Amino acid sequence: MIGEVPPRDYVERLLRQWLLKLLGNTGLVALEYQLRKVLGKSPYQVFYENPNDLYNAFRTIFGEGAEALLRVLFSTMIREGAIDAPSPDEILVLMRRNDEDARKALLKMLRPSWV
Repeated sequence: MIGEVPPRDYVERLLRQWLLKLLGNTGLVALEYQLRKVLGKSPYQVFYENPNDLYNAFRTIFGEGAEALLRVLFSTMIREGAIDAPSPDEILVLMRRNDEDARKALLKMLRPSWV
């Protein structure tokens, strides 16, 4: 079902799985804590509802280093076939936008049967 927005639970599991893979359990727990402090709710829910809010939360926590961390995450996901995008920069462009078309375009890049 490429080209469709995947279900919320799939998106949330996928993002959490990849962050765990990159950061390890302790790193993920620390990141989730900081993101929840900034966002007031699950960062995975926020990614699904408004990726721009998650992008801004990463910027709040990591400053200019946020884009480097997100590039590593998305580069790995692209290389492993979990997301269909030409580059991590294209994903970041969509995350920076604060509109429904960008949200849908980003979510449609996720491979629906990867998890």
